[in-house]
Amino acid sequence: MEHVADLDWWCPVTKLYRARDGQHYAITCLDFWTASGTEVFLADENGIAIDADGDPTNGLTALVRWDDQMDHETAVARLTEWLSEA
Repeated sequence: MEHVADLDWWCPVTKLYRARDGQHYAITCLDFWTASGTEVFLADENGIAIDADGDPTNGLTALVRWDDQMDHETAVARLTEWLSEA
């Protein structure tokens, strides 16, 4: 997976990545006093989120969430593994 951009207009810990198949993913690694964990959102090439469940009435749904605190490199590795199992 290739790092495309830091998404400054998202939470300050979100980065945009492009997979080999061209799909984009926004990965947010939360590390705050009140929140921790990792969320992966589908995104377009401009870093605009795509709702994973397609239902805007329930808010923006992440593709996958992990309670574990991790850095972006670890999150990319875990996402790559998760996608290969899907």
